[in-house]
Formats: sequence, structure tokens, C-alpha cells
Amino acid sequence: RISSDAIADRGVVESIIKTDMDRHRSGETEDPWGYVDTTVRSKLVGKILGKPDPVQLAKDDKHWSKACTHSQPAKGFTCGLWNLFHILTIGASKKDHEMYGFHRGFLVSQHHVAETIKNFIAYFFSCDVCRTNFLNMYDGCGHGHCDRLKQEVLSVAGNDSDRMELALWLWEVHNSVNTRLMKEAATRQNREITHEENFAALFPTKRMCPGCWLDDDMTKWDNDTVFDFLDGWYWPANSAPVDGQFKTIAASPAAASRPSARGTKASGPARGPVGAGLLTVMCLGTLA
Repeated sequence: RISSDAIADRGVVESIIKTDMDRHRSGETEDPWGYVDTTVRSKLVGKILGKPDPVQLAKDDKHWSKACTHSQPAKGFTCGLWNLFHILTIGASKKDHEMYGFHRGFLVSQHHVAETIKNFIAYFFSCDVCRTNFLNMYDGCGHGHCDRLKQEVLSVAGNDSDRMELALWLWEVHNSVNTRLMKEAATRQNREITHEENFAALFPTKRMCPGCWLDDDMTKWDNDTVFDFLDGWYWPANSAPVDGQFKTIAASPAAASRPSARGTKASGPARGPVGAGLLTVMCLGTLA
């Protein structure tokens, strides 16, 4: 186990990502976005890892968008990390992305992506309680991932029916974490969680995606509709809105009836930077 719990110098990570983006845009390389050759990986790890500066981390948190902080800057990193993981699961569900990697010798299965997410949390997430809870869930095959997430590349195996499972699994995990945190907050106040609080912990709300939930208690959902919503939210075709537009889109009745048209992250031109941003997850997470 690597002793460091978090990234020490984010400037180094930003520099690596920028270099990777420049190489792709100039046509210098055909490697997948964010790929780091094993010959230089150890050098990068030495630069990136180490004990973070709490003062600098506090300053960095202020740079997160309001859509992630909800006016509480300290929540920015955790929210951003969840968003990154969700983008990763949706991107990995794309058949063309899977085949792009396969033809270049990279066999990335849904199981491998989940393992990479787990390894990143195990080695680089600085919240001890959060890390322990996630690892206990994962090691116990939480939400059935041991059976649901295939170890073979779906396109190569000729099995496209399970393509949604990775994104749905992480979505279920995230909602269960939100619900648990809400219950823990109520317990600290010596009371039970209310129905309203329980509903508020679940994403998306009924207003955002009426067809996602099949019952009034929001305990059953339609997999196809939920996946379409997640695909539209984390991998949309439109440009990323600024904070004010984000609020307008999320509250719009029209947006609620068209889940694939909304989102907070850009695709199109932004897919390259998103892939480069996964550099930290893909090259460091695989050190386990």
C-alpha cells in the first residue's frame, strides 16, 4: 500500500494533463487520452504523491463550481470526484470507446473500471471513514458487482446486454451512500430520518426524471430510463452550462421530460480533456 492518502501537488497533475492534451491535439501521439507509459509512470507517481498542504487544499476547494459545492466549498472535491467516476462509467459503456482501446491493445472491462475506481479510493482518498466504508462495501460485493460486472470486454465477447451495468452499479452505490449519510445525520440528532429527507438523498429526483422511479417510495426503478438519464447527464451532446444555466436546466419541466438533453459536463470537444482528466484514475489507480 502506498502511504500517501491524497494528491500532494495538483499543479503537477494539471501540467501532466496539459502536456497530454497538447500531444493529442498536435497529432504527436495516437495513444488513448490520459495514457501514461510504464517507463515514466514511476517518475510521475513520485511527483504527485505526498502529504497535502491543508491550507492549499482549502484554497483549491474554493475553485469548484457552485453546482458541486452548493455554497459549501469543502464539498467541492468529493462532489467532483463522484462526478469524475460517473463520467468514467458512462464513457466506458460506449461501444466505440471500448473498441478504440481494444484495437490499440487495451482490454478494459467493466470489472477493470470498477477495480480502478476502488483502487483510486483505496490509495488516494484522504477521508478515512469514507474510504473504509467504500472498501468494505466493495470487498463485500456490494450491490452485486461481483456478478454484475463482467471481466471480459463486452464487444469482443459479443455481449452488449450488460453494457449499462457499470453505470447503474455506481449510481446505486452513490445513492446508498447519500442515504446512509442522511440517516447518520438524523441519528446524531436523536431522531429518525423523514420521508422527505430520504427522497432528497436520492438522485435523480422525480421531477428531474419522472420515468426513472416506478413507485411512490422511490425504491424501484427502470434500468433503461435511469441509464438514459445518466448518459444524458454525464455525457451530453450540448456544451456545459455555467452555474446559472445549470440551475435553469435542472429546474426546467422540458428538461425533466428529456433526460438525454441535460448535463453538467461537455462532450464533443470536451471529451478529450475528460479523458485526460482520467489520467490520475487510470495510471495511478492501477498501481494496486
